[in-house]
Amino acid sequence: MPVNITQVDRGVLKAEYNGFEVIAGRPSEDEDYVGMPWGVVMFAGLGLCTVSRALDQAELRGIKVEGISAVVNTKLHKSGRYAEAFNIDIELKADVPEDKLKEVLYEAEHCFAQNTIRNQPEMNVAIKLV
Repeated sequence: MPVNITQVDRGVLKAEYNGFEVIAGRPSEDEDYVGMPWGVVMFAGLGLCTVSRALDQAELRGIKVEGISAVVNTKLHKSGRYAEAFNIDIELKADVPEDKLKEVLYEAEHCFAQNTIRNQPEMNVAIKLV
């Protein structure tokens, strides 16, 4: 599942996967971001994964969803170098019994991105001159 990252402009990068792309970064410290800031792309991915899992699981349970949205709030460490907590508030427009809602919430909390973060994956970075 490789994602290819290439430079578009000085500090602006493009991530490509399966024909889709995301642009993120900013040309310099004193210029505005082009697309989302890099860290926000990660937060957005976490939210998208969680909400899509909730939507899929609601539909699998026969729940007619009329709309779904969410806000991802991130608590940063005082250094600003990493996130300490994520709060994902999902709004689901549907008529659903409490027990089914709890099932959907449980499944949403176990999307791929959340499972990955909770399991603290090994990360390796290599750099080579070309």
